[in-house]
Amino acid sequence: DQPVTLDNFYKLKEEVTSDKLRCAYKAIFLNRTTFSGILKSGPIGGKDQNSKYTVDCRYNAGKLKKKGIAQYITGLAIVGSFKGFDVVTDV
Repeated sequence: DQPVTLDNFYKLKEEVTSDKLRCAYKAIFLNRTTFSGILKSGPIGGKDQNSKYTVDCRYNAGKLKKKGIAQYITGLAIVGSFKGFDVVTDV
């Protein structure tokens, strides 16, 4: 688990990787922390976090894990389903 901070937001946004699991994690993280879920937009709350909504307001790791979307967040094997597709892989 990476804490949801502006620092980690910008690190993940700039990170380049071809690892499919890392790409999936980045997509989920950025979708939940960007303005309107738009991957090329800035962080929720702006770069100065001067809003009542901060970068972490929509990122709920517990809820994502429960939905079977982001078991990768745990750093363990992914076992679950997403939109009817079974997912079993090692991390």
